[in-house]
Amino acid sequence: MSRELPPNSSSRAVIGDVHSEVLHIQAILNDLLAYSRPRPPDFHPANLNTTVEQAVVLARQQVLTKPIQVLFEPNASLPAVDHDPALIQQVVLNITLNGIQAISGAGQVTLAVSQNHDHAAITISDTGRGISADALPRIFKPFFTTRSEGTGLGLSLANSIVHSHGGRIDVSSTIGKGTTFKITLPLARPKPVNKPSASKK
Repeated sequence: MSRELPPNSSSRAVIGDVHSEVLHIQAILNDLLAYSRPRPPDFHPANLNTTVEQAVVLARQQVLTKPIQVLFEPNASLPAVDHDPALIQQVVLNITLNGIQAISGAGQVTLAVSQNHDHAAITISDTGRGISADALPRIFKPFFTTRSEGTGLGLSLANSIVHSHGGRIDVSSTIGKGTTFKITLPLARPKPVNKPSASKK
């Protein structure tokens, strides 16, 4: 449209809005498709720091013109974690972008990777507006959202992905101070137990 419209056309003023709304519709459709047809994880040992860092790089592209910092604290001693890097990156990016959108004005989102015995953890903390005590128990329910432009599927998808990894997501929040999500993943997937075959008579 922008190529075909005359340079002095009054319609050019809405091209930016149209493009933004198309991207919004695309995001909604992607969420709906992912929710209705989730793909199974492709597990393999991989560097969780790299997975998180790739999400951080993408998130930083969203704050280039905003007074918001996206900080990352890797854990160099963490061993390889059995996970699907693409899916976990999707989870981390979704939660990080939610944190960015919760900040009005200056602020920061901090991501940190840690280890607790046989589990790894990704902590994502923002200095945003926080989540009310009434809304907090419902944030992982499908189609629940506190944002007018949200689908309410992002956190539900994130929760499903983490559960498929044998992990969990915990969240705490204080109104006016911010929110912290903690994603916990096992370092290695439990090996299936082989049941003894029935003896032939």
